[in-house]
Amino acid sequence: MPGPRFLIGFGERLTEPVVPASSGSSTPAPYTVEQARQRIGSMMARTSDAADDLPDLACPGDLTVAVATLHPAYLSKSGHPTQLLATMQMTAVGSRPSVVVPSQQARRRTDEAGAEYIERFTPTDPRATTQLFLSTSRRNLREFAEHLTSTDRLTSNEYDIVKLEEFRLNTPADRRRLSAAEEGETVAELVLHQDSDLIFNGLIAYARSLDLVVELERRIQSGGMAFVPVKGTKEAIGALGGFSFTRAIRWMPRMRAQLDSEPLRGVSAQAFSPVLPDTEPVNSDLHVAVFDGGIPIGSPLARWVVNHTFPDSGPPDSEDVDHGHQVTSALLFGSIDSAQAAPVPYSYVDHYQVLDQDSESDPLELYTVIERIRSILGQRKYEFVNVSIGPDLPIEDDEIHAWTAFWDDHLSDGNTLATIATGNNGHLDRPSGNARIQVPADSVNAVGVGACDRTGTKWNRANYSAIGPGRSPGVVKPDVLAFGGSETEPFIVVDSAGIAEPLKGTSFAAPAALRAALGARTLFGDKLGPLDLKALLVHTAEGHGSSPATDIGHGRIASRLADMVICGNGEARVLYQGVLTPAKYLRAQIPLPSNLPAGSVQIKATLVYATAVDPADPGNYTRSGLDVTFRPHSGRYKNANQIHADPAQFFRGGGYETEAVLRRDAHKWDTVMHNKVSKRVTSLQNPVFDIHYNARQSGHATGTALPIRYSMVITVTHTKVSDLYEQILGAYATQLEALTPAVNISLDV
Repeated sequence: MPGPRFLIGFGERLTEPVVPASSGSSTPAPYTVEQARQRIGSMMARTSDAADDLPDLACPGDLTVAVATLHPAYLSKSGHPTQLLATMQMTAVGSRPSVVVPSQQARRRTDEAGAEYIERFTPTDPRATTQLFLSTSRRNLREFAEHLTSTDRLTSNEYDIVKLEEFRLNTPADRRRLSAAEEGETVAELVLHQDSDLIFNGLIAYARSLDLVVELERRIQSGGMAFVPVKGTKEAIGALGGFSFTRAIRWMPRMRAQLDSEPLRGVSAQAFSPVLPDTEPVNSDLHVAVFDGGIPIGSPLARWVVNHTFPDSGPPDSEDVDHGHQVTSALLFGSIDSAQAAPVPYSYVDHYQVLDQDSESDPLELYTVIERIRSILGQRKYEFVNVSIGPDLPIEDDEIHAWTAFWDDHLSDGNTLATIATGNNGHLDRPSGNARIQVPADSVNAVGVGACDRTGTKWNRANYSAIGPGRSPGVVKPDVLAFGGSETEPFIVVDSAGIAEPLKGTSFAAPAALRAALGARTLFGDKLGPLDLKALLVHTAEGHGSSPATDIGHGRIASRLADMVICGNGEARVLYQGVLTPAKYLRAQIPLPSNLPAGSVQIKATLVYATAVDPADPGNYTRSGLDVTFRPHSGRYKNANQIHADPAQFFRGGGYETEAVLRRDAHKWDTVMHNKVSKRVTSLQNPVFDIHYNARQSGHATGTALPIRYSMVITVTHTKVSDLYEQILGAYATQLEALTPAVNISLDV
């Protein structure tokens, strides 16, 4: 009897470099140079007047920050006005996504004689665009405004003035994110555009005039920005919006309350003492990091867990310790079944107690916790991390939080798989955004995990599980759901006394998802890396009828390990692992045997990568992006001049229709691409994906990008060919190989 049809590896042997086709004609300018000069010149003159009215304390070194709104036709990296900004002596210090109705648009037309001309017209619908924050001196701003409004001849670089739609001063109203606050002294988080000594010294002087305390030594710096705690009255904090280099000022968020970490009331669950294994983990060389509330002395989990504290740790907090114990139990065993013994853990756990009794009284607990996490990750590299804590803060489309920037930066090399709980606020008001996923589950390099309510076939998003969308790019959030428990079917963990405890929460769904990935890693050993496991989690997730991606992301993770790593009748799942070079094209062949019978072939593909990020540029957050072109039939060309076969649609932007994802090129910058299509056998001949690696920095082209690693999983299915797996392995015998297990473990978990 043949053995299991394990995941097929070495798909990268079916790849080869290709030469790109011509990029075609350029976008016509929406304005003539003279039109743009008159428009922007008058705007810049008004901006200069407003800047001259600012107090000197608000402008360190005479510098201020202006806002230039790009015309929507110039959102791509090639459209960035890099040379214009250099000529204007203005430095881009960040950006923010926005929406604008441009005064004029342009398109190419052909007249009756066949001659091409440019038609300019007035649009009526709003378009997604980007606002650039520009640092410049007030003197330079005045001089360039005078230059534009004069009769001086413009240089060729200045012709790019046609790319700007609006120009104005950044105002205090743009910066304040302050809702009502209690009277008296409070704490806020100040986000600065730049992290230079000049700006820091200017901030200290400005804050001193307001009688504010700036905790500069506690600042978090990321991507050229600085996140700085500030203490003072709410009126004084609000006045910080007048400092030119304030990007945002908001009340300091607290850590999330440990919702649903207590036993569920009214839940019918028979009390029992779980039977825990009496053995070391399956992979005794593997250690997973958990950052949470701690593990109590004498815990029944002590055989597999080491609890770590910090030199500045206070006494453990009982509720936080309970939460830490519950999360760790979920990682070790999943939800425990009363009818059988708990499974053997896949790995050891290093549990870092980043919360303690002092956390609640520490107004800067967010900074304390992230400092502790940073100290560990700076010393030791973990392949697997779980985070079920974070700020009590739903994400925003136009700002990146320090927690998100930290995790994305740490995960940018693709060497770590981090699962992050999305939050238990999904039952709150949707229109206000209060039900949206919480920081840092918006990390594009992590796996944001929401919760479903059941383990069986009839499941839904758990009502408490935070919803999407995420920020573009990264709009499909949560990435996946995992079982997190409900009143109907609780998530069962072992408590510190060794008794079963029924719970619910995304705090347990996240480690459960990581445990599923650890199962595949344990089975195949180091043949599967963190990126491969992320791709497999998404690829094998199951959808839920008409449930939108805002609720379930890419779906619920596979119910059993076998569903991730075993191919069924009529299907073959192939893993591609490799490296992409900036600006180059890679062709990946989709394996199919010849002489398939009539019918339909389903092709499902998931492509993931990790990337460096630009926290100061939320609209251009990821520095790496992939253009992926599906070419289903190598013999079909629309015209004789083509060098590549006709393309067909495959990957899309997640089904969202919000302004946040209407950007023309937004989807290519998403670190997870996933979709499936069905094609008739007659429409397939040597099908391929052509993958083009784009690189950018702060929204514009860069020549310093490094190669990135990618992982792609493709499943092909033909219901009339039960031995499709064997046929593909036979057809590609010198290239593809089935992965062989490194250990013998149960696949029915």
